[in-house]
Amino acid sequence: MRVTFVTSGLETGGAESVLLRLLPAMRAFGVESAVVSLRSVGTVGPLLQARSISVLALGMPAPASVLFGLRRLAREVRAWRPTLIHGWMYHGNLAATAVASRARLPVVWGIRQSLGSGPLDKWLTRRVIDAAQRRVRERFGIRHTTVQLDPEDECPEEFRIH
Repeated sequence: MRVTFVTSGLETGGAESVLLRLLPAMRAFGVESAVVSLRSVGTVGPLLQARSISVLALGMPAPASVLFGLRRLAREVRAWRPTLIHGWMYHGNLAATAVASRARLPVVWGIRQSLGSGPLDKWLTRRVIDAAQRRVRERFGIRHTTVQLDPEDECPEEFRIH
């Protein structure tokens, strides 16, 4: 199986650290991974590359560069021919969805965020989060979601939806 991960960026952070641990571990299950950062390779990109994971940065810092960046992402996906595309973080999820639908590939959304950081999010990020929540609720018929993390749990990626 080949998976292209599309992420907002690769600067040092919790979600990026999870990606750094996850992708090498997935090899044991026969999963080959590549990472596309919408912005730069950041600090985590070279660490992924040192683990023989392909990393591409699209350099999309401004909204004006989105169309060019999505076209380039679509070309890269066609060339690498993944089995599926995995969005990583909100903007990565939207880019992955846009490209996956045209390429007729399955898409998986992944969101890692500190709980309670909503007021600190940028305006556009907040709109993306709201749109993502509406889409999930509509698709799965969920009226209200609460994500609970067990602070004693060694694997904080595991959660329950109530």
